[in-house]
Amino acid sequence: MTSRKKAFLWLDDSISEGATGVVSTSYPTTCRPCSIQDSYPALWARASGFLLQNIAQSNLYARDWAVTSADRWNRTDLAAGKFDGAFIAAGSNDYANNRSLAQYQADMATIISKIKDTIGADKPI
Repeated sequence: MTSRKKAFLWLDDSISEGATGVVSTSYPTTCRPCSIQDSYPALWARASGFLLQNIAQSNLYARDWAVTSADRWNRTDLAAGKFDGAFIAAGSNDYANNRSLAQYQADMATIISKIKDTIGADKPI
C-alpha cells in the first residue's frame, strides 16, 4: 500500500521510544513505559498528518547509533521506507554521562552519513 503522506524516520533513545517518566522516586524500576505508537514522536506525526518510522531504542548513546552495522539499523526495512526526511534526537544519554562534545560530534557525523545513505542525500535531517 502506498500513501501520499510525507514519511519520516525518527532516531533517538528511550525518551522517544515511549518511556513516560517515573511513578515514584525509585528510578528506573518504576519507569512507566508506553507503546511506541503513543510516544511523543508518534503523537506529533498523527497530529501533523505524517507517517513516522520510530526506531528509537532505550539506553542508547549516539556512539551506539554510530555503529552502522549494528542490528538496530536492520530491525525494519529502512531502504523501502521512501522517507521524506529524518529526525535525530539522540544525545541526552551522552550528555548525562559526560561524553565529550568531540565524541558526540564524531558520532553524529557518522549517523548523518548513514541516514543520508539510507534515505537519500537530498532529504532533510
